[in-house]
Amino acid sequence: MTSKRLATTTAAAFLLVGLGASSALALTESTVTGELKLIDTQYGKVLADSDGNALYVWEKDSAGTSACADDKCVAAWPAALADDKQEADSAVTGKLGHIDSAQAPTKGKQQLTINDQPLYYFSKDDAAGDVKGHGLAPAGAGTTWYLVGADGERLAVKASAGGAGSDAGKDKDAGQTADKPKGGVDAGAEGVTDNNTTLIAVGGGVAALGAAALGYSVIRRRRGSAA
Repeated sequence: MTSKRLATTTAAAFLLVGLGASSALALTESTVTGELKLIDTQYGKVLADSDGNALYVWEKDSAGTSACADDKCVAAWPAALADDKQEADSAVTGKLGHIDSAQAPTKGKQQLTINDQPLYYFSKDDAAGDVKGHGLAPAGAGTTWYLVGADGERLAVKASAGGAGSDAGKDKDAGQTADKPKGGVDAGAEGVTDNNTTLIAVGGGVAALGAAALGYSVIRRRRGSAA
């Protein structure tokens, strides 16, 4: 085996708290952006909200019109909502505006735009600085999602020279493309061991909750280490 097991109640408790915090950060519904700014990513500087959450545009949209209105799209790509008086860092040079939201949960509210392109969050970006949605194409050509730069222009899907990223891989859940580390485990994924212990993936490790155990077991996977 290539995994090393470490059992500790205290460490598991911290991991479970971390799981709750990570879920809270998931952008699963439309949010008011606050003052816009730029954040550094493997694709260069990209447009983000006041908390550093990346914002996206969709190739399928037309100027001033959102095509993301069906339930599946809304769940994955909630609208970025405009403030009453939208502000942005001076480094953001694209033209900001807003349109009536086309998404049912935010009907009657204003979706933020840049250069007349509606802006969105990606629900699988779990923390500030995540850019997992860049380059996803749910239905092939013409439906790609992009990050944008300070001027509101779409950024190339390939990571910039010297960056930490790479071209997108496959996201089986959304039928789209997304980066995924080799041997990685999806956060929140569950499994069952031979002794009926439920495993919940938390970041790079796995928290195991034994139904009959008073403590928790934490399995930390270390590549190349002995069991």
